[in-house]
Amino acid sequence: MKIAIVTLTKGANYGNRLQNYAVENVLKGIGCRAVTLISDFRFADIDALHRCWYLLKRAFKISNYNYTYRQLRFAKFNDQLLSYSGASNANIDSFDYVVYGSDQIWNTHFEASVVADFSFLFGETVPKRKKVAYSASVGTGDIPEEYKKRIAKALRDFRSISVREEQAASIICELTGRKVPVTIDPTLMLDAADWQRIEKKPHYVHKNEKILLTYFLGDLSPARKAFVDAVAQQFGLRVVALQNEWVKDIPDPAVYATTPDEFIWLVHHCQLMLTDSFHGSVFSILFDKPFRCFGREESGVADMSSRMDTLFGKFGIGDWCRGSVQEDPDHIFYKDYVSVPAVLERERQFALDYLKNALEIHE
Repeated sequence: MKIAIVTLTKGANYGNRLQNYAVENVLKGIGCRAVTLISDFRFADIDALHRCWYLLKRAFKISNYNYTYRQLRFAKFNDQLLSYSGASNANIDSFDYVVYGSDQIWNTHFEASVVADFSFLFGETVPKRKKVAYSASVGTGDIPEEYKKRIAKALRDFRSISVREEQAASIICELTGRKVPVTIDPTLMLDAADWQRIEKKPHYVHKNEKILLTYFLGDLSPARKAFVDAVAQQFGLRVVALQNEWVKDIPDPAVYATTPDEFIWLVHHCQLMLTDSFHGSVFSILFDKPFRCFGREESGVADMSSRMDTLFGKFGIGDWCRGSVQEDPDHIFYKDYVSVPAVLERERQFALDYLKNALEIHE
């Protein structure tokens, strides 16, 4: 069976790239041949304001050596571990199904990516009988009013849908009257040993170094930075601060250029993870690491905390992992994963059953 995957492929984000790798491998594991389609950017579909914004960002990227280098290193990861094909070169008729997901492919607050590629990401030109959504995410707790009718129409035209968050299931039910299952993020479908097979030690990590890994996609307040520094100093840890691709201040270009396989190594071998990232939390759970997930500090960005609520609630890990600068550093290494193995086994089987049923795979 031949499957096309539609997800977000632009940029250089760790979680995005690793969930893409996971989806390909989950599909291969159930006997499918999977390839990820790269969207053809439809510049004419964007209004004048967003065209100007896009061109400015492109100009900034080209002139920014660090950004370009990171993109090139991610591209090497793609070439080595993912199967990509340009959408314009792909004949949809040659695929048995098109799987949409995972990640925030339906987050319409991402105007320069999701909105610009709306038709591609919602499969508006693909026959209903081929369209399957797998752990797709809307990312936030609301859909902008101007997109609701178009989204509702598009989602009614899927043969099968599963989403990543409870809130996404509620939104789809409200828009379409359709009840859809919630399946775990694809990165959780692979176990720690699977991820260790592709991990790679970064060259900037020295022998016997003890690491406090941080991965904050939002802003880092003075209070939060002071907390990180205090914990590192108290326990003799080196802070390795991963950043998102859009930051302007890059204190360590080598760390900024960290690749997805190096990200895995860092989570696996760190002593502690402090993050505001969904996938930073996911990989901490997979590797049984003490971690704290903080609320994202970023103005003008829609609330994405529903992802964390579903993740932590589903695995029954309570509030110990919720980050606070008021926490006593002596308690920072506390963790409790007693409920995780049984939940993971059950949720993995649930997701596999969903996929096999949606793709009509009968063993």
